[in-house]
Order: sequence, then structure tokens, then C-alpha cells
Amino acid sequence: DPAEKFFRRAVAARPDDASTLAGYAAFLVRVRQDHEQAEALYRRAMAAAPDNAAVLGDYARFLWEMRGDREHAEEFFRRAMAASPGDPSLRLAYASFLLFHGEADKGLGLLEEMISVLWGETLLQARFFQYAYGRFEMERAEALKLIHELIEERSRSISFDPFVHVRHLAENGHPEPEL
Repeated sequence: DPAEKFFRRAVAARPDDASTLAGYAAFLVRVRQDHEQAEALYRRAMAAAPDNAAVLGDYARFLWEMRGDREHAEEFFRRAMAASPGDPSLRLAYASFLLFHGEADKGLGLLEEMISVLWGETLLQARFFQYAYGRFEMERAEALKLIHELIEERSRSISFDPFVHVRHLAENGHPEPEL
């Protein structure tokens, strides 16, 4: 409740600030599960800043994960990447979207293109995707080894929730979804 009060005050103070609107929308999705109000805030944020890659990417994730709208999610991912083609977090999110939707070649290729510029949380997530969606046992084994090294180096990924991917992988016959 106190966090929501701060978000409301921030939006009242800056009603056209795309980052503030999108931040409040993300809060509503994750904490309140209020998807209707979140969508309205995302739309306001995009109206305020139509080329804001972070907002476009967040809205793409919302459409994919909360609405199950693959077609529009991909459209917004593409718009976000056009607005900021080098953003590693955005590219990582798009790669996970592609992998989840069975486009292993494109998703794993995108990960390979950018893995050298990732570190910490985003590198750990990328290695997770390489392990989870790797097409060959050798690929998965190498990714798992690198995950262990990152964890031993105290890398953490506190904002990443792999549950949707783990459930998807278990339903689609991954050899070790529990791992």
C-alpha cells in the first residue's frame, strides 16, 4: 500500500512521464494483478513517448505473459528493438520470447550474438535460456557449467522469474525441467 501511494503521487506529479507510468503499470501487474489498469497506464506511457524502447519492451512482455497475445507482443518487441537496437536487456527479453514460442534458431542465435556484452543478472538469464532451450545435450551441458560458475561468482538474478519457462519446458518434454 505505501508503494502504491508513492506511485500515485509520482503519476499525479508527472502525468505524462512515460517511465513513471510504465513503472506503476509494472507494479500493478506484479503486485496487484490489476491488468486492466496496468494496460491503461502502458497505453498512456506509449502515447507520451512512442519511441521509448523500455516502455515498448515492458508492454510487449505484458502482452505476452499476461494477455497471451503473441502477435501484438512480437510487434511491440520489434518496435522496441528498432528504437534501441543495442539494448541487451531488451534483446534478451525478445530472445526468451522467441525461444518460448518455438523459434529456437532465432532465439539462440540472438543470444549468441549478444552474450559477449552481458554480465551479472543478464548473463545468468542468457545462460539459463541456453540451458533450457539448447537443442543438443552438449550445448545444455556447457550452459549449465557456465551457470554454476556464475553462481559461484555470486551472480544473482533476483528480478527474473523463470517459472513460465520452466512450466512450458516441463510440458514440452525437457529432459530435466526440475534442474
